[in-house]
Amino acid sequence: LEEFPWTTDGLSRLERSILEALKDAPLPLDELFRRVKEEPQFLGDTLLAWHLERLQRHAHRPRWLGGYEVRDESLRWDPASGRLTA
Repeated sequence: LEEFPWTTDGLSRLERSILEALKDAPLPLDELFRRVKEEPQFLGDTLLAWHLERLQRHAHRPRWLGGYEVRDESLRWDPASGRLTA
């Protein structure tokens, strides 16, 4: 559920991990892939590249997550309550 946009900043857990890994300097894709850890491991290099493109555009187009279309005004993950909110 933490892959839904968060109520705090609109980023998912994975997007936050990517930005954390890149905070000091740009990295080649293979090095970034090694630094971004996901549990359980679902991240492949193609998915990582897709997320990088989304972050670079600063535009979050609708996407599908667990059978739900995530839009700008859709469900959000609230880390304080540990629940999805509308």
